[in-house]
Amino acid sequence: MESDVRSRPRVESENETRRIRRKHGRLSGESSKRKEQLDEMIAKLTDFIGGTIFVSLPDVERSRLSIQLQHMNGYSEILGQRIAAF
Repeated sequence: MESDVRSRPRVESENETRRIRRKHGRLSGESSKRKEQLDEMIAKLTDFIGGTIFVSLPDVERSRLSIQLQHMNGYSEILGQRIAAF
């Protein structure tokens, strides 16, 4: 009977491990799609910042957009690292 008690947590642990791996796979797919969308927005904002409309904006707005781009790049970097970790 003691061996049954020892084997039961092992099976539960294996099932839990499988469940976590499935969840991580699903989250990894969602994160990959989110990163692709984010990278597209980064490319569009980068193009906008390099364009003629951007230079006509007030200094404070140009600063906000530049800061936004920096944070978007940082988020993309971290998201990429998290995806790679899965």
